[in-house]
Amino acid sequence: MDNYEKRNAREWQGNGEAPVVEDCSDSDECSDDVPRALGTHETFANAVAEPVMRSNPNLAQTKLAKKPLNKVPIPKGSAGAVPRYIRHQPPSSSLFVERDNNAKAAYRRRRPHAGWFKLPKTYDKIDPKSFHEGSSKAGTNPYLALEEIGVRTKSFIRPPKHVADCTLLIWGTKDQVYAANRELEKWVRQAEGNSVVVNRFREMPKITSYTDKMKQDHDRRMQAEALRQKYRKAPKDGVAFACMGSFLWPAEEHFRPEELLGPSYEALDAIRTYCQCYVIFDSRTSLFKIMSDNPPAVRDAIQRIGVAVCEFTTRKSRPIEIYLIEPPTLATVRADVALRPVAVRDDGGNADKADLPMVPTLAGAHLPQPELTQWAGRGPDSVVTNEICMRDVTKDCISSMRFYRGRIRMRVHFGTFALTDFRRPKHNSTIPFEEFLRDMRLPDTRGKLIKDLQATKEGQDLVTRCCLATNIFRPADALIPTLEEVVPVYTAMFEFRHQDTGHVRLEVGMTKGFGTDGHYEVSHKQWTRIEKPDQPRPGNDTASPPLEVFMVRLHSAISWKLQISVENNVSETRITPAMKDFAERVQFNEPLAGTSVAATAQRLFKYGTNLSVDGSIQKTAWQYRLKNENAYTFEIARYDTFSGSYSKTTARTPSSSMTTRWGASLYSKAWDTTFSENASLAIGETAKWNPALETFFPEGILTGTSGANAGFHNFLQDVHAVAEVLDEKWIGGPL
Repeated sequence: MDNYEKRNAREWQGNGEAPVVEDCSDSDECSDDVPRALGTHETFANAVAEPVMRSNPNLAQTKLAKKPLNKVPIPKGSAGAVPRYIRHQPPSSSLFVERDNNAKAAYRRRRPHAGWFKLPKTYDKIDPKSFHEGSSKAGTNPYLALEEIGVRTKSFIRPPKHVADCTLLIWGTKDQVYAANRELEKWVRQAEGNSVVVNRFREMPKITSYTDKMKQDHDRRMQAEALRQKYRKAPKDGVAFACMGSFLWPAEEHFRPEELLGPSYEALDAIRTYCQCYVIFDSRTSLFKIMSDNPPAVRDAIQRIGVAVCEFTTRKSRPIEIYLIEPPTLATVRADVALRPVAVRDDGGNADKADLPMVPTLAGAHLPQPELTQWAGRGPDSVVTNEICMRDVTKDCISSMRFYRGRIRMRVHFGTFALTDFRRPKHNSTIPFEEFLRDMRLPDTRGKLIKDLQATKEGQDLVTRCCLATNIFRPADALIPTLEEVVPVYTAMFEFRHQDTGHVRLEVGMTKGFGTDGHYEVSHKQWTRIEKPDQPRPGNDTASPPLEVFMVRLHSAISWKLQISVENNVSETRITPAMKDFAERVQFNEPLAGTSVAATAQRLFKYGTNLSVDGSIQKTAWQYRLKNENAYTFEIARYDTFSGSYSKTTARTPSSSMTTRWGASLYSKAWDTTFSENASLAIGETAKWNPALETFFPEGILTGTSGANAGFHNFLQDVHAVAEVLDEKWIGGPL
């Protein structure tokens, strides 16, 4: 590591002085509007505070990240719960973008290049598909291949400035420059071999060359992109600008900006290039200085930096865990709560029984008549309190999700609730019911949902139970007439670890085309990053989700939780060629006709590669719609986890290291559609969807209900109905 990465990159000038900026006070254009719009936090706070809603205080307050979400008052004596705010650690370096390597850092500091590479011909002739309108690398960004080579070789390659520019400048050590040259030679040979012709449509004639007009258009795009790229570097000494704005880094923040944004604040590159502004940091005043000759661009840059800080603050906010107790009915309420250890299968093989989580269930005698009468009055109040608590925290969390960039998922998961940290009884295995309610409100009490339904007969009983629930479910596919004819949806998840990529997951989905007669087709391929947890928990190797609301059903074998989770996208330049090749080579073997996938362990996804795979999961899911509510999809799924590698010859052979569990979830595809906007957000952008609760929980059309919060109320009723179907007491009974 060179001195640059050890030092704070805000000292971009050799003497560490601030840049010379021309005062624009004499300009009529900026004498009034610009300083007021750019020089204070009040203007920015008014602009961005509204989207934050109740989940965060005003950004102008430096204690923005320290205040928790609004607490919901819980009536005395109810079976409500206290929110748990998990302590957090400094955010990971991948919060916004990947960090610079030493070579790119030297380029930013305007150090001389260490080597170069001469292209044998102009860029448009080497890789014309990068300019093709239908290509993912179209037009304005022919740099992805060069950047990916730089990441792998730990160098930095300056892209061509225009179509006729054949010289690629390289920064890095001698070995890194040599490695980059070798990779560039391979890239040129491969590009020339694969890109001789460009065919936009198979039925149309092949295009072997570009017209002069197309070349001119591509040249303008490359020059415009090259102009934007210059703002990634520090401005030259002594340059004066017509306008300069400032953004104050909160004085009481626990993290310095370079810890979050990178030593060169490279996380702000998207703002620099989009707004065409220079952005530096003055350590003496804790100010980000935004410099440009275009005042509107400076305004836009400051607004985007503020939104980026909002995202950081939202991510840094402590995840919320809430434990709610569903009040038992008068027929099921008991005087005590028994605690039984979780089976080894449930907890993943923990052999120490003293540390095993404990599953709480009702036990003991029925309540005496006086207490039963008292409980009859408390039960309905507790139901209302639970609904208000869950509704308010869900609304707060959804409001803050507008600032997240990445893949956001909201799901209801069903399973068995188990206590992990709690006050264990000294002598007895039971606790009085009222005492258990008090213990659940203690701040140190923790629990988790074991998402394993403990299916028997290889899960066939669960699928059969769902097929019999014709009064609750209907096929998700309108072309399928009965529940028995529902065909599963398959998903494979592969995990990889790489020094440049980190811990990532590839997800490949397969669905049938139309009806039951079609063949399976690839529905999606997606790369996501697996973040390390800020506070590790037993059996949990991923970061804590922003929200988890548990509904503990002591009178039932099935509890559930509402969860909002976030996964970070992976930059295309961080996916190695071997990983891309792996994704292209994944094949799917359709199950044989007439075989029961639920009762047979079939490994349907196969691949042939030498790439090391940490592990893989094959998900087989049956999807149903709720009969009285068209908005929600219920999914029963089998998860087969495979460890180790295998070859094509064992594609249909069950692995000896395979473990299986069954899970169930409830969600709305409209949630995924709404949150999909966040996956494509650039830094400094906020989602445009409406954070109102009605956006995600609309009033029921089929049920005909209306009124304030009617949609969320109906949603909770639907979740309760599904939980009753999954309860083991329904086995063999009427549905």
